[in-house]
Amino acid sequence: MWEGVLHIVPPPSEWHQRFGTKLVTIIEPIAERLGLIASYETGLFRPGARETSYRTPDIMVTRPEQRTKAGAEAAEVVFEILSPGDESREKLPFYEDLGVKEVFLLDPDTRAVELYLLRGAKLLPGVPAEGGVFTSAILGISFRTLAGPKLLVRGENREATI
Repeated sequence: MWEGVLHIVPPPSEWHQRFGTKLVTIIEPIAERLGLIASYETGLFRPGARETSYRTPDIMVTRPEQRTKAGAEAAEVVFEILSPGDESREKLPFYEDLGVKEVFLLDPDTRAVELYLLRGAKLLPGVPAEGGVFTSAILGISFRTLAGPKLLVRGENREATI
């Protein structure tokens, strides 16, 4: 008999999934050309504690040697697509502990972008460049919120609006 409180995060909405799919199709070829692997809904596991300590970012970019059969034990960049009542911000200390260098939080409704950068052992908020542009130093991809709202994504002589 179950006596504890079961906390289940609801599945992402259809719009969340469509937004994420569009985003990963832009990120994946750029990551691949850099020798990195981009994946959607892949487990990021704390080394040595696979069954008990993990998170599942919406999109994760890793080096090949960071991958395991189950997912990954480290990541270079993580993208979290925000949903009402989600726990994306609560995942930041976990990503920080695992040394994730860049964490992007993206709101699919407003297209607002937040960037957290690993400085020492802490993930700290990044400051946008002129015009509100956030850039991944690892991927060379920039993100900018436009009226509409829309998200302008630029990288490797390629531009897309989501």
